[in-house]
Amino acid sequence: MAAVATMKGFEGYWGPPTATMDWCEGNYLVTPYAAEFFNSLTSMFIAVAGILPLLIHFRRRDCMEWRFIIAFLSVTIVGLGSVAFHGTLLFEHQRWDQVPMLWTVAMILYVLFEQKHVQPAYRVLPVALFVYAVVATLATSKRSGDMQWFSFHGFFGLATFLAVCKVTLFYRSLPKDMTELRKVMSYGFIALGVAITVWLMDLKLCNQLHMLPAYDYWNFHAWGWHLMVSCGLYNILIGIWYHRLKVVLEKDVSLCLSPLPHIAFEERTRTMERSQALSRALTEEFERSIVAQAVAEARTEARSAVAAEGHRASDAVQQAVRQLSQDLEALRKGLAQRGPEGPSGVDVAKLAEKICEEKIEKLAISEHTMKTQAEALELLQNKVQLWEESLRTKLQALINKVDSKCLEGFAPFLSELGSALGNKPKVLSVDRTQDSSWCNHSNSSGNSDSQSARSPQAPSRCDPKSKVVAPQVQRQSSASRLEESQQIALQLTKHGGDFVGVIKEFESKRFVSAPDISEMRKVV
Repeated sequence: MAAVATMKGFEGYWGPPTATMDWCEGNYLVTPYAAEFFNSLTSMFIAVAGILPLLIHFRRRDCMEWRFIIAFLSVTIVGLGSVAFHGTLLFEHQRWDQVPMLWTVAMILYVLFEQKHVQPAYRVLPVALFVYAVVATLATSKRSGDMQWFSFHGFFGLATFLAVCKVTLFYRSLPKDMTELRKVMSYGFIALGVAITVWLMDLKLCNQLHMLPAYDYWNFHAWGWHLMVSCGLYNILIGIWYHRLKVVLEKDVSLCLSPLPHIAFEERTRTMERSQALSRALTEEFERSIVAQAVAEARTEARSAVAAEGHRASDAVQQAVRQLSQDLEALRKGLAQRGPEGPSGVDVAKLAEKICEEKIEKLAISEHTMKTQAEALELLQNKVQLWEESLRTKLQALINKVDSKCLEGFAPFLSELGSALGNKPKVLSVDRTQDSSWCNHSNSSGNSDSQSARSPQAPSRCDPKSKVVAPQVQRQSSASRLEESQQIALQLTKHGGDFVGVIKEFESKRFVSAPDISEMRKVV
């Protein structure tokens, strides 16, 4: 079949046309580098119609099957081939336009036949379509003139007719409640119908159309066929893809009609929200397990610190006993230095009074220090308790906002994970080693004079559960003991050298422990 439109203007950059088709637009009217400028320009609509869905849904390419990717890319290749064909009107570039059209319609047939099957159902179908595309390519590429025109339109028309029948059956099978999908498919049918109509008009009525003013610049093939076929292919392929995702693959998607028909992946939004909620829930559960373990460790360390004070106090008592032994040893040496005359009762009383005063002073200082440290420990424990209650309240408020389904199956794992954690906040124990020589431990050795220094009803100062006596009471106790020691000193002056009486007086008042009394008896 001869070309419908004759070459107009002058011979351009690509030389005389060798293609079997020369469309109604005048050649080289705008630029010498484009034979049919407007046909070449509007061919880009086809390329955009193929690449645009891939760009719009690029972030959800994981939901795009290869059959649709190849179909859209094939449409893009058809558009680029059409640009080359209309820009040069050379036969080799005409094949770049027609051969991709054959392969594209074959790919669309495969999509239509496998539309309602999750897995490929027709194993022979890809082979049959491949054979068809190869035969049609050879028949179109190896011939020229009218035979080439009939070969291409015969193969392409047959596959297109079959594709239109399948799309029509697909459209009629759609439920009426899928209004958006039916609208998109209707837009595609209307666009393709208009495209075929203007294509035939431009092909058959070229001479009559050229009677219209400036028809070369707004010809039907450029602004009718290329534009409308782009819209038709875009809408139909988007509708088929949406139906497969929504109905066949059961994806959570929706079809939006503006500004362009596209698929909205609602599953992506919900998945992200659930993922964020799950992440928050895991973080809160993780922190809660850490807090619980940290609080338990803090309580354990606080109790251990209190219990350790008893052991420290026992060491302090033993040190006090050793100090008293040294004082007695100094007393013994002093008595020995007095010679045969022996010491006077006044000297012994003053020495004893000095020892008692030093001991009472140490008791007052140590009791005040212990009271301060006990108050600090109690304040620390209260802070730990308040911290635990505050964190529990905040974490519970956050966890209540999270979907309960997100935490199913994670609680046991998180509990084990939290228990295995090694990093936890430490509670600093209070240093009570200073001035603790006053304290007497119940498990200390027989050298301790604590039992003789206080009444049986008095609480043990080393007991963690016992409360520290107020400094005022201790000062009164210390003053009373000082008065007693002074009275003893006055009595000693009356006894003179009666050292046995001195020792009995010490023993009756329980100022000195039994081992020390024995030591004094040896000295005397």
